[in-house]
Amino acid sequence: MKYNCSSQCLAFIWGLCLLCGNIFPSASVFGDDFVRRIVGGKETEANEWPWMVALLSVGEDNPADSQFCGGALIHPWWVITASHCLTSESADSFEVAIGIRDLRNDPEKSYRRIGIQEIYLHPAYETALDPSIDGDIALLRLAEPVFDIPVLPLVHQYELIQPGVNGTVIGWGKTTDGGHASDVLLEVELPIVSQEEANATEAYDTDLSADMLPAGFIEGGKDSCEGDSGGPLVVPMENG
Repeated sequence: MKYNCSSQCLAFIWGLCLLCGNIFPSASVFGDDFVRRIVGGKETEANEWPWMVALLSVGEDNPADSQFCGGALIHPWWVITASHCLTSESADSFEVAIGIRDLRNDPEKSYRRIGIQEIYLHPAYETALDPSIDGDIALLRLAEPVFDIPVLPLVHQYELIQPGVNGTVIGWGKTTDGGHASDVLLEVELPIVSQEEANATEAYDTDLSADMLPAGFIEGGKDSCEGDSGGPLVVPMENG
């Protein structure tokens, strides 16, 4: 199968894609306000993001009925996602769908489902009495490795994630506030903004920690990570 993107052209903001999207105060990131959502985006092309995975609850035949979060394949054995997606259940309650774009209509059944062997929550999130968005990152060890799909490389150059750089958020989230989740994988491009801009009263109006990466438009209209939980923010790498 031909993939539109090589494994060298994108990077996951590891440990930093914790707050992104609309930076208005209404974009709450705690508790029940986590909502799967891509607003103002567009449908992805086939095989555009081959490493993107859907987290599913075990027991439903149709992925559209069981998908609840996203994640990214960063190693043949490992998927990265958000801790808050997984804190209340055991590993055998979940599985991942890899190589899927349309959750409801995949006539060729070209994707595969793989179980989760181990869940590793970030220690800062796991040990907090009242877990917040800090440390909201988790690693999933798969029950079997995936060698035939490119993995998403992690960012090691912080100049790639400076304010003004555009990143892309991907997910199957809601397309409107209060609307339905999308069956087809969506993407939206958002600019990374400074901590000062995001903390301003007219924006998110809170204190973001140094481990958070804000991205979005002050005027709103395009949004993610008020959901699409666990999915990556990706940026172009300098060498292609």
